[in-house]
Amino acid sequence: MNGITNFVFSSLCDRVQGFAQSIVLNKIANFTDIALFETPELLNLVQLAETGIERLKELSLLVITTLHGFFLLIPAILLSGSIAWWIPLILFTSATPAIYVELTYRKKSWKVEETQASLVRQMNLYRDILVGEAYFDVMAGMDLDWHDVLLL
Repeated sequence: MNGITNFVFSSLCDRVQGFAQSIVLNKIANFTDIALFETPELLNLVQLAETGIERLKELSLLVITTLHGFFLLIPAILLSGSIAWWIPLILFTSATPAIYVELTYRKKSWKVEETQASLVRQMNLYRDILVGEAYFDVMAGMDLDWHDVLLL
């Protein structure tokens, strides 16, 4: 049963990620002019969207496992509540600090990614220049060294 559940969870996460990626690619493909590729703010927004898509898979897995755990937790709460009323209260009270820390960490990590979007985009561009075959052919045709390209 656990193997089937893991397969369903992973396929759902892949479908959610694919759907979000198709929406972003559709928006980029239907952009009316080339301002998207000329404006750093819009390029940063595309970089954040790509990062968000990668995290969306993790979010969908978190949501589905939370719902699954919630439906498994209901019988446990009913059983423990029938034994003593204070047991479910202690369970929820002890879980609250961990949830708060997780939410605070997520918010801070997203702010860091938002401020570093232009640096990540520039780093990916340099990586593409260094390892991309098309860029290598252009550099070889112009007799440029990769140090010269990075200094441009």
